[in-house]
Amino acid sequence: MGIKVREKTPNSNIYYLFINYKKKRVALRIGSKEDAEKAAIYLQEKINSGRLDLNKLKSSRRAMPKLGPYSEYVIDSLYDPETQSSTNERYKLVRSKDIVNTDLHSLDKKFLDEITPHEIWTFLNKLVDLGRAPKSIELTRTVLSCCFKHAKMEKFISENPLKEIPRLKKRKAMTDDEIATDKINPFSREQRDKFIELSMKESPDMYGPLIMTLFKTGLRLGEILALRWEDINWEKGTIYINKTYKRGEQKPTKMKRSRHVDLSYQLFSELKKLYEKRKDECSSVPIMAQIIFGYKGHFRAQNTVRKAYKKLLKKAALPDKRIHDTRHTYATLLLSNNASIAYIKDQLGHKKIQTTLDYYGKYIPGANRDMVSKLDSPET
Repeated sequence: MGIKVREKTPNSNIYYLFINYKKKRVALRIGSKEDAEKAAIYLQEKINSGRLDLNKLKSSRRAMPKLGPYSEYVIDSLYDPETQSSTNERYKLVRSKDIVNTDLHSLDKKFLDEITPHEIWTFLNKLVDLGRAPKSIELTRTVLSCCFKHAKMEKFISENPLKEIPRLKKRKAMTDDEIATDKINPFSREQRDKFIELSMKESPDMYGPLIMTLFKTGLRLGEILALRWEDINWEKGTIYINKTYKRGEQKPTKMKRSRHVDLSYQLFSELKKLYEKRKDECSSVPIMAQIIFGYKGHFRAQNTVRKAYKKLLKKAALPDKRIHDTRHTYATLLLSNNASIAYIKDQLGHKKIQTTLDYYGKYIPGANRDMVSKLDSPET
């Protein structure tokens, strides 16, 4: 006869009380270890005095978990840290930054069925006041929604409190000047060459070729991570792009269209060397089916690549730029070499040529001067 405090699921951070009293056994889900230990002391006193009523205990408020520990349990339950590491890391970052941040609110200390729509609405508006981007706030809302949906499924709550809260309004479309300021920040040719050289020196079999591929094809990161050796046409010197890898899933490309992207001579040579090296390595998977930039037969997570990219960028002593700026670098350097805007559109996989012009029109060398010169009368 007595009470034991245990985690029913290892590493869940959800603790239970296992009570053996008067030949009856009851398991109560509590929440954090601290709450479970306090509840155990309280109930042990009840047992010692003979005043414990197990029937009332089953419906006790103490069996309800709190949002803080429950949110961690839900994230690990829905998004396995091994197979969905990218989503798991992203959601855990949101949890630590917003959901269990006591400087912003006290929701994490509340029992799930105590949290009201008004409290969540107040919290989300506080994030707006702090200047958080709409996408960031929407992600926080998504993580909260996952927790409450799971709680409803486990019958801790009857309704999801987020159901009554309207979503944030979308931002207005940016002007051309705002697009240029917000999104276009290419490397110079010298910066690009320095970055590639250092990356090849530091990681000749993985991040060096990957970063060179980013700069010399203009592919999106997800498109590169989805590449297999069978996608390369060695005779024509092209890569076939028809899929992307993002957030633990392989999907069609952003525009849901396939395309062939040309390889430069230097990139072709480096990928060929890597291919020959991989072909000589023992593997149960045929070489053509292997993921080019994978890890032990699995796709490499985008967050893993971004961290390595930032580390190499810092080591090269270059300005802080996003990994997507390698794509902008590819386009702007092609334009500086007088490539046609139609060719760049096809290489980048844009659906409309207007999209390419909106992004890179101002980088066309001498475009305005050439146009205005056409107004001159021919010399006689």
